[in-house]
Amino acid sequence: MKNRVEVVIAGNRFTMTGEQDEEYMTKIAALVDNRVSKIRENGVNMLQAITLTACDMADNYVQAVQGAENLRTQISGYLSENKDLTQELADAREEIESLENNAASRADEIAQLDRFKDRISELEAQVEAGEKSKERITELEGRLGETQKRLQSAQGEAEARTRRVSELEQQLGQADARHRSDLEQAERTEREVRELRERVADNEKMGRRIEELEKELASTERQLNEVRSRLSRLLK
Repeated sequence: MKNRVEVVIAGNRFTMTGEQDEEYMTKIAALVDNRVSKIRENGVNMLQAITLTACDMADNYVQAVQGAENLRTQISGYLSENKDLTQELADAREEIESLENNAASRADEIAQLDRFKDRISELEAQVEAGEKSKERITELEGRLGETQKRLQSAQGEAEARTRRVSELEQQLGQADARHRSDLEQAERTEREVRELRERVADNEKMGRRIEELEKELASTERQLNEVRSRLSRLLK
């Protein structure tokens, strides 16, 4: 629906119609009226002022159209450049994806290399342990040789001790025979000692009896002496 608005331009009343709203059309009319008024201030007549205003507005229009064309050209260039950039971006994304795939593959290769390095380290450790084991075996072989020498020496000593034990067993047998003979002699001596002790005991009993008799005899002698003394006194 078209709008209609009454406007005044250069003292003349006009009716404007258009799709724009009244405020916009009134603003356009005021702009033209202001431009005509300024041109007439330079002493030109109405027709010249309107013509110059039209030329000025046509110039503005042409510049606007050229500016729009320039903008379209720039936009087209931007769109073309954007298209190129989009293609470059797509190519870059493909390259990034390829690089990521390569990186993943490289990561797998690096992981595999790390595993190889770990395995090499393990093998080197085993080799080093093997070298140490060889040194240990050499050392143990040396000790084994020394042990065998000591064992042979010990065997010789054992044989000598065995011979010595045999000699000692023979001596022990002889000593045992002498010991049994000594035991028999000791038993005979012990029996004789017991007999002597019994005799001594009998002698001791006889000695004590003799002492008792001697004491009785002494007592009797004292009594006899007393009796004699009494008789002597009586006889006097």
